[in-house]
Amino acid sequence: MAIIYGYICSSACDDEALDNFNRSVLQHLPLYGAYICRDMFATLPYNNKALSKYSHIIHFAAEYNEM
Repeated sequence: MAIIYGYICSSACDDEALDNFNRSVLQHLPLYGAYICRDMFATLPYNNKALSKYSHIIHFAAEYNEM
């Protein structure tokens, strides 16, 4: 079994545009049945500085029995 987890961090100058782009890309992933699917990713809201004070963050996790 393999467990993967991590985050992708960006300090782009336009967090709203980055958030919109990231959400668009994630919407194109399959819901389930693939090694990389939409439900394994979560994003913090770009406009909530209490949660993401310095950058825009996407976090992800998955567990695979086949690996």
